[in-house]
Amino acid sequence: MRATVDRWLSPVVAQASPTTTRWLEGLVRSTSREGYRQAVRTIQRLDHLAVLSAIECPALVIAGAADRAVPLAAVRTVAATLPAADFVALDTGHMSNVEQPATFAALVSGFVRAAPR
Repeated sequence: MRATVDRWLSPVVAQASPTTTRWLEGLVRSTSREGYRQAVRTIQRLDHLAVLSAIECPALVIAGAADRAVPLAAVRTVAATLPAADFVALDTGHMSNVEQPATFAALVSGFVRAAPR
């Protein structure tokens, strides 16, 4: 459980925010072991790069520069494969919406507001 949370949060936030760390540990703890294993196996087998180039709508790809669960290079590849993607790397771990909620919300809000209607 702690290893999972350590992969999700940047070390700075994990140390500075024990409340956030405990909250995430609780989320992991509330998931059944089998459910978690199946989710991990599914994610490990996920290979969507071949179909990304067919997505024509705008996309916003937000990565955590200190993400230990999904390497920044992998996220950059996803963004580069999408024809109309904006890519942003935040100084966060995997949970950028938790570590920098205001920045994350501003990015998503700006993206949605700029989307063609």
